[in-house]
Amino acid sequence: MPIAVGMIETKGFPAVVEAA
Repeated sequence: MPIAVGMIETKGFPAVVEAA
């Protein structure tokens, strides 16, 4: 789950990028 990882890694900023 890259979205959850992105959120934990940098508070959800890259989560949007990874999700997209």
